This record gives sequence, structure tokens and C-alpha cells, in this order.
Amino acid sequence: MAGASAGTGEVKEVAISRANVAAQIMEHLCTCPLHGYSQPGRHGTSGHCSVPTDTGTIRVTKGDRDCSSAVCEAWELALVGTAYDGLITRYNWTGGMREMFVGSGLFSWKPMSFNAARGDIYLDEENHTAMCIRNDGTADLLGEFSISETGGIDGEPGDQTGRESWIHDYYSGHWDGILHYNGKADTGGASVPTGSGAPSGDVSELAARVIAGEFGNGDARVAALGNRYNEVQAEVNRILSGGSSGGSYDVDAMARRVIAGEFGNGDERKRRLGDKYRAVQQRVNEILGASGSSSTLMDVDAMARAVIRGDYGNGEERRRRLGSYYSVVQARVNEMLS
Repeated sequence: MAGASAGTGEVKEVAISRANVAAQIMEHLCTCPLHGYSQPGRHGTSGHCSVPTDTGTIRVTKGDRDCSSAVCEAWELALVGTAYDGLITRYNWTGGMREMFVGSGLFSWKPMSFNAARGDIYLDEENHTAMCIRNDGTADLLGEFSISETGGIDGEPGDQTGRESWIHDYYSGHWDGILHYNGKADTGGASVPTGSGAPSGDVSELAARVIAGEFGNGDARVAALGNRYNEVQAEVNRILSGGSSGGSYDVDAMARRVIAGEFGNGDERKRRLGDKYRAVQQRVNEILGASGSSSTLMDVDAMARAVIRGDYGNGEERRRRLGSYYSVVQARVNEMLS
């Protein structure tokens, strides 16, 4: 969010806590009676609720959720409009959340001895997840989707008991750890320089920070690097094309960058990855579940149904919002509609 200073025309960046926005969405999901617990209906139905947040009013699909779709959706919507838009998707499950959230560059994995903050995520990777709503010494609250009114995974739409989805005191469950938000998306996800319009530092150091995701992608990276963009990007390209002294690279890190859309699709991706293409693409397929592994990180059918429902818009908007999921999801959409 930006605002012009009176009389100067100077535009200043106003930081918005995306953790607070995610928690505001989760608070709505856990307190509005239209949202109950269901695994088969975990992405809602039709129509929308209007949820006031620090970024403005956000439209949330009416209907049920389960524990993971609720937490992931809250963070997906909280990141809309940032450089990290699309890296977290509601089409996930507890076993895939740690990899997705940490892989976004916005979260770190902490032990349960860590003091969770508002918007952080408690995760039992096999069975359950919940969001920290408040932990300030006065109250320790979490929000979660628990169980349907039948005591099982499905029931009548909406919260029939007041406890299918709710906010209540923290409890010591079988949590494996905490996904802790680092705040990088609060000003758009890039380290925006001040004064000269370019960050200081050695070009090799800046290239390493770019590869680590600190300066965002596309236009955000250009703005963040200012008049040093060309030299730093050239060094990034040299390193990623095998020009570094050791010629080594992190397959997981590059796969996540592919998923984030940095290397394009099809022939462009092959060209830009060069001899790394086979290894990196194989890892991308594993992460996205295209290998057929039982630990798939996203539900292609669910995403395709959401596209058909209109959740991802059309044309370039759909391509942008789906990112590297676009080809596989659009192919499934075409199959469903044929």
C-alpha cells in the first residue's frame, strides 16, 4: 500500500502485516457459522463472504473447510498482491504444508519450544494443523477446524455445533513444530533500497541474496536492485548457468524457483535451465505431485474445479495466479470440459 505525502508527491511504502491479515481471515473462517468442517467439501461451495482486513475487504468462498485448507487459504489470500502471490495454495494437506511454506521463503521451521506469534502455524504433519491467533502473555489462543457434527469427516454444511471451526485456548497436541513467518512479504516481498535507488554491497554477495529470494522476482527485483540490476542479474545468470567455481547448485532451491515461475515454461524453461533441466524438472514434478507419489502437495482436480468455478479468473490473470501450476491444471480443466 502506498500513499503520497502532502505537497511533495513523494510515495512512501506502508508496511502491512500479512500475518495479521492471515489471522483476520482465519478468525472469520472460525467464527462465521457458514464455515463448518468437511474433508470432501474442504474448499467451500458458491457465493462469498466479505471479510474486512488490513488490506481491504477480501472475498472468501462460503462453505466448509478442513484444518489444512483453512490455514493455507488464509495465507494464500493474505499474500495476494505481494511478490509471493501464488506460492502458497489452499490445495494442500498437512503432509505437504511444511515444504510449501518453508519453500516460499516466508517461513522457517521452529521447535515447539519456540514462542509462536499471531499468524504462525502449529503443524502435526500427519494429522492436523491450526493457526496461532493470539499469544501475548495475556491470552494464548489458536484457531482450527476440528471435526464435523457427525464426529467424522463430513456432515451438513456450516458449523452445526459451534466447535467444527472455532477459536479457543492453546492445547499441547501432537505438534511436530511451528511454521514461523519472517515478515518478508509485509512490504511487497523485496528489500527495497532507499536513497541512491540501489543496495550497497559486493556484486557476488548481492547475487547470492537474489538467488536466496531476498529481492523478489520480475519488476519487484528490478525496483529493488535499482541501477545495479544489470550487473547483479548478469552475475546471477552466470552462477545459475554453471559459471560458479564449483559448478554446484541446489536442486531443491532451483525447483522452488521454477515453481515460482522464474524460469518460464516449456522450451523457455529448458533453455534457461540448460543441462540442469532434467534434474530440476524431475524435482519440480516430485514437489507438485506429478510423479504419482502418494505424498502429492496439491490436488490438481480440486484446483481445476476452482478454475471452472471462476476462482482464478481468465486469460492472463489465471496464468499469473496459477503460476507454474498453470499447464497441468489447465490441461485438467480442458479434460473436464471436453
